[in-house]
Amino acid sequence: MKKHLLILSVLFLFFQAAKAQTAVSVLQYYNTTTHKHFYTTSGTEITVGQGGWTQQSDLGRLYNSNQTLVGPAVYRFYQGSSYAHYYSNNRNVFPDGFVYEGVMGYETTTPLASYGTRKAVYEFFNTSTGDYYYSTSSAAVTGYHLNGATFHVF
Repeated sequence: MKKHLLILSVLFLFFQAAKAQTAVSVLQYYNTTTHKHFYTTSGTEITVGQGGWTQQSDLGRLYNSNQTLVGPAVYRFYQGSSYAHYYSNNRNVFPDGFVYEGVMGYETTTPLASYGTRKAVYEFFNTSTGDYYYSTSSAAVTGYHLNGATFHVF
C-alpha cells in the first residue's frame, strides 16, 4: 500500500511540474530591408511594419523556464556587422563573429499531450545574404543550404 501511495505521489508531482511550465510560441520574422530572419518568444520584441519587419509564422513552442521535464536551452547569438541571428542548443558552438545574446527558451524531453509531438528544427544558411533560416521541414529552400537539425520545438 505504501509503495502505491509513493508511486501516486511521484506521478502527481510529475504532472504538477509539467503544468506549471508555460509554453511560448517561437515567432518567425523576416526583414525585407536586411533580408534576415529573426526568431523570438516575445511578441513585443519586433514591431511589424517598422524597419522592414514582417511576421511570417509560428515555428513551434518552447518552454519559458528551466524546470522539471525541460531539456536543453535554445541560445540566441547575434552578429552586428551583418544583422544576422543564429540559434542553437549548444552554448559553445556558434559561427565566428557572433556574440551570445541569451536564452530564447527551453526544449522539452516530454511535451504535454495537448502540445503535440517534439519536432526537429532545421537550420538553413544563405551564403549570398548571410541569413540563417529555421524550419521544422528539412525540404530544400531556394538559395539556402541545409546545415541539419539544430534544436527542437513542440
